[in-house]
Amino acid sequence: MGADIAVLDDAFQHRRVRRIADLVLVSADQWTPEVHLLPAGPWREPLKAIRRATLVIVTRKAVDEKAVEAVHERLSQIAPAIPRVSVRFDLGDLADARDGSITRPLASLSGTTVRAVLSIAHPAAFIQQLEQVGARVRASIYPDHHNFTPQETARIASEHDGVEWFICTLKDAVKLGPHWPRLAPPLWYVSQHVMVERGVGGIERLLDDVARARQKMPSTAG
Repeated sequence: MGADIAVLDDAFQHRRVRRIADLVLVSADQWTPEVHLLPAGPWREPLKAIRRATLVIVTRKAVDEKAVEAVHERLSQIAPAIPRVSVRFDLGDLADARDGSITRPLASLSGTTVRAVLSIAHPAAFIQQLEQVGARVRASIYPDHHNFTPQETARIASEHDGVEWFICTLKDAVKLGPHWPRLAPPLWYVSQHVMVERGVGGIERLLDDVARARQKMPSTAG
């Protein structure tokens, strides 16, 4: 369809796909010393599988740098030859779910009571991020990728007793926003900003390698 580069999500186990690079993300927020494979835990392969990776990216949202270093130490023992970088996800400004051009500073949540409506894979870290800016969080948690119905949305919007803000992620805003009652308090979403804390050069080199591989591919035009 005219694409020059394809980026596949959750494709590390798709071994038949020819690839230029394999990026593996490891969450420091979810890290535990014990690795349990499905169905006992979230891991799809043993930790030693990261030896197939081109680059490992350790991510964090709410945990501190000490937790990140603990992950790096373990990964260096398992796969010492694989380069690693660290990135941090920070919350951006608040944006109105109906009109994204209307924004408020994230600091507006400090000292307020927030209803966080979440259907994401790991809501605990997002809740912690809100708490770290001083919000008192009441969470309404749904399964990942939940498809909100108009009736559910109306019920959530009615749960505003003592709540000063309704907050969700952009992922949920696209589903909640169209059904959000006009007379209800506004629904705001907040996106994550990616900050490279360690190893930005490793990411840039990988992108350069991908770009060079693209240039070597035969043209399909004509």
